[in-house]
Parts: sequence; C-alpha cells; structure tokens
Amino acid sequence: MIFPRLDYAADPSVQTRLAKDVHGETWKFRHIYGGTPRRHLLTTGWSTFVNHKKLVAGDSIVFLRAENGDLCVGVGRAKRGIGGGPESLWNPAGGNSALPYEGLNGAAAVREERQSNSCRDAIN
Repeated sequence: MIFPRLDYAADPSVQTRLAKDVHGETWKFRHIYGGTPRRHLLTTGWSTFVNHKKLVAGDSIVFLRAENGDLCVGVGRAKRGIGGGPESLWNPAGGNSALPYEGLNGAAAVREERQSNSCRDAIN
C-alpha cells in the first residue's frame, strides 16, 4: 500500500504525506477522505506541486515506495500540441484546488511493483 490507511472514523479522515521527486525535492501533501461525494483527495500542497511542475491536463502522476521506504512521486508528460504547447489548457487553481487521485483525466497511477533504493531509480 502506498499511503497508510486513514482513520475513517475521523471527520474528515486526514494525514500528511511527504514524497520525494527524482530531483530529491520533498513535497508535502495533505491526504483526506472527504468532500461531496466522499472521495480521496490531495489538498494542501497539491496546487504548489502542480504549478511548480507545470502540469497540464493529460499529465500523469505516479506515487510509489522505494525499497528504503521513501514515498516517491513522478510525473509523466502528456503529448504536447504543435509548437510544444499543451493540446488543452487546465486551470489548477479552479474549484477548491483539491484533486482526486484520478483527477488528471483519469491518468493518475499508483504502482508498487517496481521498487529500488531511491526515488530516482524507482521512478526512472
């Protein structure tokens, strides 16, 4: 399991997760189970990550664990349009800036099958 189990008796169920990217930068995300309808969301820290990584619709996010236990986060880029720009624009600040795991066009992925000692090795 990538994220530890939430305490669903709490309202809302919440936890803070730290994840490293391939550059060794640590990202802090707030993971909750809430909203209407209730679903898993990444809230605090998500918009900062999206803006820093310049994510667009169709990009995919991968969370996985390295053998040393580090939580890793990686980005898969969507196909870009002519001239290198995104084929469609996406406003990451829209709504409450909370995004369900599957929120980037259903492209977010969680995988555990490939592990290594570092986030750089695990994601590449």
